[in-house]
Amino acid sequence: MIQHLIFNTLFACQPKTQPETKEAVLPPTPRETMEDIQEPKTVITTIENPNALPQAKTSNPKINFFAGPVYLQNMSPVQAFLQQTDDEDLCKSICSNIASSSVIVKNIENCKLDLVADWREIAAEYANKENPNNQQIGVVECNAMLTSGRKGRIAMTPTKTNSVSNDWGGYFARAAQEEATAVFSFQEFLAHLHQWDAPDELKDRCQTIIQEEQIHTLMMSALAERHGQESVAIEFPDHKHATPFELALHNALAGCIEETWSAVLAEYQSQKSARYTHIFNKIAKDEASHAQFSWDAHQWLLSLLSEKERNVIRETMIAYIKQIPAYTYNSELGEMNEDTYHEAWTSFCSNLRPLIHQQAA
Repeated sequence: MIQHLIFNTLFACQPKTQPETKEAVLPPTPRETMEDIQEPKTVITTIENPNALPQAKTSNPKINFFAGPVYLQNMSPVQAFLQQTDDEDLCKSICSNIASSSVIVKNIENCKLDLVADWREIAAEYANKENPNNQQIGVVECNAMLTSGRKGRIAMTPTKTNSVSNDWGGYFARAAQEEATAVFSFQEFLAHLHQWDAPDELKDRCQTIIQEEQIHTLMMSALAERHGQESVAIEFPDHKHATPFELALHNALAGCIEETWSAVLAEYQSQKSARYTHIFNKIAKDEASHAQFSWDAHQWLLSLLSEKERNVIRETMIAYIKQIPAYTYNSELGEMNEDTYHEAWTSFCSNLRPLIHQQAA
């Protein structure tokens, strides 16, 4: 099933023998009203008492809302934030900087920032210490598009990764982090399969996938080291306990959608890359298998749920694919350019929608 979906997706974005000439269509530009111009959309509040900081609200990608506490470590490099004097730029920078490694915040609007009054002094002191004690200095919220910034399956509980360079070593280091996160995610999933007495066949396949993802991690780490990246450190939290509905919803998004989309990207790269093709071929083959597993597990998980819960998951999946994931590419390693990426995503969604409805029926 998934192999067929991958083939149809990539076939749709292949160059045509007689391409039609189409006028480029630019995305619509939001219209400013007089109210927009007169009333600032960015609000920064200073709080004299650090204990009076409000509690950060819960982010919700369905309504394009992002929020979270602001810690000193979120402002690294500190000097860059200290030099910003424009409220809007400062708020947007912080809002995008506190996002986890698995989320990219785009098209930020209506940014609101609550900071302790002496945050600049605290940040300056923090920057001058070799081993500073981190502390919260505020909360931020904004309206923004939230998209996955990673390939592959993420865990239910966010992991923390160290920053890497923007060269080839960093490219493979990030890939290693993504593969290591997938190991943790499938280990987390396997624990729940045991808890909810899943069929042995699903548990055995999940264990095999964990071993394959571990091999992927080692391969990407080796390439990172070959290109000068010494460390690909990643911090894993404790496994999160989940109800069958929570597990099914997470698997639907992180497995059925994101893992399957990653399989599409991996297959394309395996066909186009002029380097490390044997490695990319191995990963592409495994990722297609992992995506198929996610859909097979999806079918079993839905059988544990009520009709109302199945409908919620279906509607959430349909809403989830309305926003194209963020993407950067490396043409030297065979990844899609921006135009091909958009074509492939459009085809992917058209192939995915009937499958979502079919499984939830």
